[in-house]
Amino acid sequence: TAWLSFAESAQSSEGVKLNMVYEVGELFELGIQLSYLLILLGLLGTGTFFVIRQVLVRRELDLSAKDLQEQVRSGEGSATELFELGAVMLRRKFYPAAIKYLQQAIQKWDRDEQDLAQVRYPQQLVQFA
Repeated sequence: TAWLSFAESAQSSEGVKLNMVYEVGELFELGIQLSYLLILLGLLGTGTFFVIRQVLVRRELDLSAKDLQEQVRSGEGSATELFELGAVMLRRKFYPAAIKYLQQAIQKWDRDEQDLAQVRYPQQLVQFA
């Protein structure tokens, strides 16, 4: 009977050891799952930030283009406003419209020649693109 009680105690201690190993393994698995979840949430948050930022920049460009186009159509557009409209069209990648407004800005330019170089440079970039 002593041998039987020794076998039972050995078996119960092995069961406790296996149970403890299983619990420790579950804790590690839970930590790994939480790590993956945090990484996924971080990536999703970063992607969302960049998408929202791009939408806001695009909206700002659209609004400024609309305001500048209204001024130019009404005949109140100066060379500076034509240049700004050309630069906005360039950022929006509407190259034919950008060239048109930049050429109009060059024709209306009434400031010094050094500033005119800033107007000619974007137009040359568009023509080579």
